[in-house]
Amino acid sequence: MKITIIPMAIYLLVVSNTEAVAPIHFNRAAGRDVIANRYIVEMSELAGGPARYFQVKAGGKGHSIRIHQEYTSNVFQGVSVEFQNDADINEYVNDPHVKAAWPVHRVPGPKPMKNYKPEGGNKSISYDAHILTGVDRVHKELGFTGKGVKVGVVSALETKSAPDRKFSELHLTNPIFFSQIDTGIYWKHPAFGACYKTKGCRIAYGYDFVGDNYSNANPHPQPDPDPFDNCSTGHGTHTAGILGANAMHITKPAPAVPFVGVAPEVTIGAYRVFGCVPDGASSDIILQAMLRAAADKMDIISMSLGENLPWSEEVDAVLASRLTKQGHIVVVAMGNIGGSGFFLGESPATTTDGFGVGSIDNLLDIEYIIRDEAKNQYGYNYGIAFDRPFPNITAEIVVNNPTAADDGCTKLNVNPKGKVIIFSLGTACGSADKCGLARTKGAIGCLVYNNGPGVVIINGDEKIPCGGLTLEDGGAIVAAVKAKPHQKFFFSNVASTYSVSTGGTPSSFTSASLDAELYIKPDISAIGAYVYSTLPANHHYYGIDSGTSMACPYIAGALALYIQAKGHQTGSRLKTIFQNNAKPVKNYQSEYAAHVALQGAGLVNVYDAIKANNWVSPSALSLNDTVNTQKSYRVTIYNNEAKSVTYKLSNAPTLTAIDFEAGNDMMLETPNYVADFATAKFSADLITVGPKSQKTVDITFTAPPKSSAELLPLFSGYIVFTPQNADKAATPLTVPYAGAKGSWKEMPIFNIKDPRGGVTLGILNSTGKYITGPTTYNLTDPKQVLTIILPLSTPAALVNVELLAKGSNVKQAKSLGYLYSDGPYSLSYMPRNTETNNSNGGYQDTTLTWTGQLSDNPNNGGNHTVKAGTYIIRISALKHFGDPKKFPADYYIFASPEITVVY
Repeated sequence: MKITIIPMAIYLLVVSNTEAVAPIHFNRAAGRDVIANRYIVEMSELAGGPARYFQVKAGGKGHSIRIHQEYTSNVFQGVSVEFQNDADINEYVNDPHVKAAWPVHRVPGPKPMKNYKPEGGNKSISYDAHILTGVDRVHKELGFTGKGVKVGVVSALETKSAPDRKFSELHLTNPIFFSQIDTGIYWKHPAFGACYKTKGCRIAYGYDFVGDNYSNANPHPQPDPDPFDNCSTGHGTHTAGILGANAMHITKPAPAVPFVGVAPEVTIGAYRVFGCVPDGASSDIILQAMLRAAADKMDIISMSLGENLPWSEEVDAVLASRLTKQGHIVVVAMGNIGGSGFFLGESPATTTDGFGVGSIDNLLDIEYIIRDEAKNQYGYNYGIAFDRPFPNITAEIVVNNPTAADDGCTKLNVNPKGKVIIFSLGTACGSADKCGLARTKGAIGCLVYNNGPGVVIINGDEKIPCGGLTLEDGGAIVAAVKAKPHQKFFFSNVASTYSVSTGGTPSSFTSASLDAELYIKPDISAIGAYVYSTLPANHHYYGIDSGTSMACPYIAGALALYIQAKGHQTGSRLKTIFQNNAKPVKNYQSEYAAHVALQGAGLVNVYDAIKANNWVSPSALSLNDTVNTQKSYRVTIYNNEAKSVTYKLSNAPTLTAIDFEAGNDMMLETPNYVADFATAKFSADLITVGPKSQKTVDITFTAPPKSSAELLPLFSGYIVFTPQNADKAATPLTVPYAGAKGSWKEMPIFNIKDPRGGVTLGILNSTGKYITGPTTYNLTDPKQVLTIILPLSTPAALVNVELLAKGSNVKQAKSLGYLYSDGPYSLSYMPRNTETNNSNGGYQDTTLTWTGQLSDNPNNGGNHTVKAGTYIIRISALKHFGDPKKFPADYYIFASPEITVVY
């Protein structure tokens, strides 16, 4: 679906000496729902505080303002301010105490991949959540559990044997603190100790910044000191459980399988920024939560939230970097826009100093079992609406009409009274329609199976148990019923485990990144799919969710274990150690490691990180494009051992991703991965580093030779440092690299040519058709709104939409002004669009509307009505790495047909 967005520009007023060098504009682009008239304004430190200063200043100017938030941290001073008139912000441009400004916008609520399913596997396999990451060895062999670490959370099966250590007794000494910014937490859960802020409680810090009733429809926060949540989706409770739950010995309510989180003895701070309907939170509240977590001295801040924005200039990404430099390590989910191509990372995971985290599939899943009289087993995941499995019942299954596209949509071919009915998914209606109709006809349960690979994700009916099945299991049940029509099937409410065929490979939903300036993102990956964890009572205490939201607290927990073992470290040191010791994973059914843009340095391995005494810096090499790449790259190998270590250097390239095709401006949703590899030449293939010493090596990269530079092939790989004479337990160290062959500057920004049928750039008339010749608009007629369709094939640093006089030279003419609608159309740091809409944040275009208003100032100045006459609309986009002052040379330019405005 297209979304209509009215953009609003803003600028960096005065910049710090390290974070920006030119005016920065922000806009209401896809996924960025700007709140009218509200800004986060950063200020220098002032006596009396920034709010007081702003109020006095506004009073002197005759402005009516409202201060929503005041920030007085040593890392960020300022206010969140609402003006009565949006243009009033311009009068603070030259204020010597104003450093920067960003529009306040709504950040979308968490959307985990509910019931995300593997492609197959074997049932009844023993469950162990941590064997891929070395966390199990850290618990059992090293005895680290996160005790003494504070972690703050900001958001939203059977084992072979119990772990050797028991985690039922939780004693907190010299705690390491963890903060979570999310939907709050159900702290009454026994897996957290069932208490809050009293002596010995795991949940020892927190705050509710919004209250239960807060939502996009009711954006009026009602703060509360208690972040308790038993009304939302439970996202915050689930992510906190991944970090630090201890459900090994709980019997009421008992989990399907005993489990512990990554760091089951951390101290947790829960900071609630979403209400019971977690559809969004304003960015100024998220900023407040981040600063509160830092003020509470959280060692690690986990943020399972974000929005499609592959730039590092948004205020939350800037603050995440500052906090990490200050010692509060910020860890952020990379996003779930997988399957739509590259450059789809999310802010604030694009933070330059914090950790952006991708997702890897778990080895095991938990499902519920249906068993026929011949003891054959079929797996299902229960429907979202009923929100729990079938009770332990025995019942007949009746088959409706599985060959029909509208199977069960409007009528039933069988009588389901007192029975469970099974439907095929079809294409004519949804599971709610099918299962709802079945309930009205007396069915006691409803099953729906997919028409293609994987399980179908169903809502079902809220009053009867429902389940989604794979095509294979659904078809097998249909065949079993046909062979023996009146047999009884047993529906178990006890979960079973089974292996995941995609286990240990990148999750299909994890966002493929590299940021808009070709820096490597994500930084690292963790288990994020099929993660069993805690939930609030309103969601029956436990459940499985998938998403980079789940991988994010996994990394936070891993950092907590390391800090407990090694002591507090700088963010850069932690990133180096964790990237060096991560394990690059392969693509599903591939002999090659997955692209760095999917997994960063690879899957975290906490055991190896803790045991490592040596490291390589820098720990990631962003090579840019081949126009701008360096001649060589120098890395330093540090040996902290008491004896010399010799390393053999090698290159492990990935398949090269080609995300463009000839004749098409829009990036492909599924890149073509080709066996064309980058090569690396080392100044020395063997490097001996003396004890307590360091040595450097120079690496020269050559781009893949076969692929055409015109299509900007994205290559990547891993430089592997394999110890030759070290202790047998020593493992190789790795450094990921990624780059592009060709010129990023010359790649398209506007989607103009798209033979695959995607949305293309243009202007629509009142009937929704692209205008191709002179057109007249009567802008006093509300039905004659001019609509600009702006699809971006790649991220754009700056897009201007301006009005020119009739007959102007579009590359030379000075504009008459910027088209204006609640703000001038000077749009900056925009995400790219996608060929089709992705429900997790990728959209086909940005839709701009115009009713005849112009602004002379791109930085939100006043506006006026254009005179009647004939004009041209010029849409220009700054090329990647372009100089905004070099117009037209560094811009892509589109001009409309003549448009006559009448009144």
